[in-house]
Order: sequence, then structure tokens, then C-alpha cells
Amino acid sequence: MMKGMVAGAVLLALTGCSVARMQGFDAMAAATDTVAVSGIGGGERGAFRLSTGAEGHFSRRLVTASEEQDRFGHPLGGTERFGEANFTIAGPGIAGTLAGACRTRQAEYRDVSGGRGLQVETVAAVLPLHYDCRFTRDGRPVGGMILGEPRPIGVQLAERRAGAVTVDGRRLNLVSEHRVEGAALGIGVATPLGYRFEEAGRVIGMVSLNGARRFALPRDPAARDAALAAGLALTIFRDPADL
Repeated sequence: MMKGMVAGAVLLALTGCSVARMQGFDAMAAATDTVAVSGIGGGERGAFRLSTGAEGHFSRRLVTASEEQDRFGHPLGGTERFGEANFTIAGPGIAGTLAGACRTRQAEYRDVSGGRGLQVETVAAVLPLHYDCRFTRDGRPVGGMILGEPRPIGVQLAERRAGAVTVDGRRLNLVSEHRVEGAALGIGVATPLGYRFEEAGRVIGMVSLNGARRFALPRDPAARDAALAAGLALTIFRDPADL
């Protein structure tokens, strides 16, 4: 709760009413192939389209089970979140029919202290976030993706995510990006604005998730396939940090 409040205040101070842009995406887009995604809003299922002309369908859900709730309906005590997210897509720029089946699980303990004037929420991880995906092409397994929560170092507001994707033997690392383009001192927000794709310590692509969904895909075909599969899985991901 406090993370979201602080992040919102910082975001408003930085951007006014405009949508905060992920740091570095525009520069990366100039050196890669940019693909826009349309049709994926806040719903649990539907059709979507890439700017390349490829079309697909998605479905997703995230369920929260808690021991109790506060007077605003927020979960308290032992809280578990679990869900799934699936997509299929075919068309220009896609070899065959690409599909992804993902599962989410997270468990934590939440408590709220303080009076009416100020309430502070504390959260202790019981089972860190785990987002696990399996990818197929024309029904044949081609790889997967794992995303989780790195162990925090010191006090931090950001809900950081990290992981890796592998498709047809090509592996890319994933790192969440929280910094806002144009913000002084590298100030960022709590929830990810997008993700960076890294290989051998070098950023080779990105996914922007705040506002318009866009991919900056590597031009190397094998790296592009891995980044595209991960980008679609991340676009339909219901991150518990957003709740």
C-alpha cells in the first residue's frame, strides 16, 4: 500500500497527467525492430494484433485468497495469489503458430498498523513471486520463461523482477525497468514500466508495458523469437505488484 502511494506521488510529480515512459525504450527502438501490440487491455480474455499483421488470442486470470480483509477489502494475514495466462498467435513475422501457457504463484503475509490518519502496510514474502511459462510452436515444445523476485538489497520501493527466456536454444535474461524517461536522478516507480532483454551483459531489446504496449525486438532471428515470446508472456502477465 505504501509502495503504491509513494510510487503514485513520484509519478505525478514527474509526469503530471501524462503516461510515464520507460527509460531507454525510444533509444533502443531506433536500433531494433519496433512492434506495437493492440487489443490487450484490462480484460481477462480477447483477441489482439501486432503491427506486423499477426493476430492472436489471450486468456488470463489471477485469484487472491487471504485469511482476512481490512475494511477496504484489501487482503490481510496469510495471502496467496495464483493464476494463469495463455496466448496463441500466428501470421506475418511468426513462424507457425506460437503459443504460451503460463502459471503464477506468490504467497506473503500482510499486516496494517497505525491509526486513521496514517496506515502503514508491511509485507513479508512467504513464497516469492514465480511466473513460469512454456512455449510451443505448432504444438511442439520450443522453450520457456521463468520470472521471479530477486532478493532485495537494503530498503527499496521497486517491486523488481528478473528471469530468463529460452526459445530454440537461445537464452536471454530479463530485468524489470522502473526508471522514468527524463526523470532526474534516475527516479523510478514501484511497478515495472517494462523489461530489458540482456545477452552477455548487453541490452539487446526491450518491452514497454506502460501505456501503449511496444516491443523493441533484436534483428537477429533467434534472439527475436525469444524476445517476442517473452514479450507476449509479459504483456498478458497480471503482476501482483499492480494490485
